[in-house]
Amino acid sequence: MSADFAEANRVIERAIRSRAFPAVTIEVGRRDGPLWNAAFGRLTYASDAHPTKPDTLFDLASLTKVIATATLLMRAIDAGTLDLADRVADRLPAWRGADREHVTIADLLEHASGLTAYLPFFRDHHGRVEFERAICTLPLEYAPRTLSIYSDLGFMLLAFILEDVNRIPFANQFDALFRLKAEATGVQRERSLRLLDRHSLDEGGPAEDLLFNPPRELRDRCAPTELDLWRGRLLQGEVHDENAWELGGAAGHAGLFGTAAGVGAFARLILDGLLSEAANSQPGAGSWKRETLARFVRKSAVPGSSRALAWDTMLPTSSCGTRHGIYRYVAVDRPRAGSVCRFSYQPRAPDARQQSDPERQASGARRGGRGAPGELTVYSSQFAVLGLQFRVCGSRLAVQKPSTRKRFTNCKL
Repeated sequence: MSADFAEANRVIERAIRSRAFPAVTIEVGRRDGPLWNAAFGRLTYASDAHPTKPDTLFDLASLTKVIATATLLMRAIDAGTLDLADRVADRLPAWRGADREHVTIADLLEHASGLTAYLPFFRDHHGRVEFERAICTLPLEYAPRTLSIYSDLGFMLLAFILEDVNRIPFANQFDALFRLKAEATGVQRERSLRLLDRHSLDEGGPAEDLLFNPPRELRDRCAPTELDLWRGRLLQGEVHDENAWELGGAAGHAGLFGTAAGVGAFARLILDGLLSEAANSQPGAGSWKRETLARFVRKSAVPGSSRALAWDTMLPTSSCGTRHGIYRYVAVDRPRAGSVCRFSYQPRAPDARQQSDPERQASGARRGGRGAPGELTVYSSQFAVLGLQFRVCGSRLAVQKPSTRKRFTNCKL
């Protein structure tokens, strides 16, 4: 491990000893590759629990929206099978009514369709047919395009639309982006990004795994999320989100599992696509047109919204804080009773003000204030990040306690 990250390493180890959480995997990197990846602790607090490793799989929760759903939609748009201006009513027959007839696929992606944020459909609905009808006939919470309310429901519908267009189950569409290898024993499997072969296990790096419904032989590699009273068991290797579970473990809003290296590989994929000088991304840098990706990360025109298409952008009210840039990412995963927390880099080309700003910062916990280019997005059912706050400052990674704002480390990136 580089001495640049030694103090960050010690902070995480102290947090594990104090039982802030049992396990962490972390990757810090830039567009050209990882700078630091490490694993800490054990998968549970039990003394005989499996040690955390760089190839430990975590439930990625809402990262599913940008890694899986948005990626598949970009491919469909480039193929001409879908258009952002397509009306939902033309794709889903149950979506009917004067209040929603003009809602488009772009509105679903921007969380501006009028749909409410969440409902526990799993309690009394089963499978796609019942979920789709319930969502499509649900009274809208607000007039479309007048607000942006983060909604799982819209992304469930997007996955249904992708299944209809491609005539392939949603999870299988995503798996088609991956290369599946099998050891001679047929027991241990690797899934590496087909579109980004750098830093793979073939080169001695950590597993860049991203997949739905991990097979049984990978369960021991999965970090548990919680003891689920609804299902009556400890969840390990099965999706935590109950609606996604009722939909078979793979949905447009949740269900994806992955390693920190897998999330990092995806972050580099996005950066390559945005920063490539070629008109279109090349095989090593994505599978979509550059103009399509640029459209997906462009901020919405919906009043007061920080959203882009599936992504989020810079606003004090957004999940990414006040500033962000395009040069670095940090990915952090950890299991904790009831929640899993992740960071992932969300890129956007800097404006003139950002380019002239000498300091690049990013805050990785709940906050509304300071920052400069360089952004971390937090996806968590709680706004707690290892009990700590990570902040990128220029070429340095600072780790702070949110409660005291005392700086514990200042590590060169």
